[in-house]
Amino acid sequence: MDILNNLPNQSSLIQGVALVLTFVGLLYAVIKGAVDLRDLFYDLKDRIFTNKEYRVKTTIIKTLVRADQTEIIKLRTVRVFRKRDNITLDPLLQVEDKDGVVPNIVDHYSAPGRTIMDRAKKEFIIRFSEDEILSPRADHSVVLGYRVRESAEYLYGAPGMVAKQPVGEERLVVEYHFPLGWHIKLDKRKKPILDIYAREGTDGPRHEIPAKKVLTDGGPGIFWGNSQETHWFRVTIKKPPQDEGDINIDWEWDKKGEAQHVRGS
Repeated sequence: MDILNNLPNQSSLIQGVALVLTFVGLLYAVIKGAVDLRDLFYDLKDRIFTNKEYRVKTTIIKTLVRADQTEIIKLRTVRVFRKRDNITLDPLLQVEDKDGVVPNIVDHYSAPGRTIMDRAKKEFIIRFSEDEILSPRADHSVVLGYRVRESAEYLYGAPGMVAKQPVGEERLVVEYHFPLGWHIKLDKRKKPILDIYAREGTDGPRHEIPAKKVLTDGGPGIFWGNSQETHWFRVTIKKPPQDEGDINIDWEWDKKGEAQHVRGS
């Protein structure tokens, strides 16, 4: 008898749950529709008014610096405006304080696709197979990775890095890990002291990036199974500048490890 008496309450509960689920579904559809409309608007704007062939939404760069070599991995979210069987996003790494020389780059790869190093144009080309072709009006994740067989002293003896455009319209993340004995200067909180700005080329005017757009972290830490602390930093820039040049991140060395000469090996 109690079960029968409780049936109206159970029915009301089921109806309430159904209403909540319906509301959540409608809310999701509205939000997704708004995001899709925004992307469609930017697609049309870029394709018609700026003659772009693709748009980079986000870029994440992770660099593992070792005493005798460096590994660089880049993850981008790319949106293309027509089917593409190839794309060029990155110039070859160049050592700025050595007149822009291209270091010894080895073991380069991409996912999806395969990488080709065009040394004449100093750029990476990513080619896609038929089943990997990037379709229009959709977000695609593209990974580029390579190893540089040069010493930390050769690449970063003069400290600093440059994130070349396109760095992403929505977000840029740059993370660096340094080898044992290579310590960057820290503030009183043991956080890295970094100088972050945009600049065209090596001698163009400096453009400050508003502090509210920049998040930084790092300092001493234990990584990769090491028993000793190594230094690292991460910089996140929300809506990084697009028309003021490349993104520069400078730091100073508090201590440098022993130099290892491996060039040409």
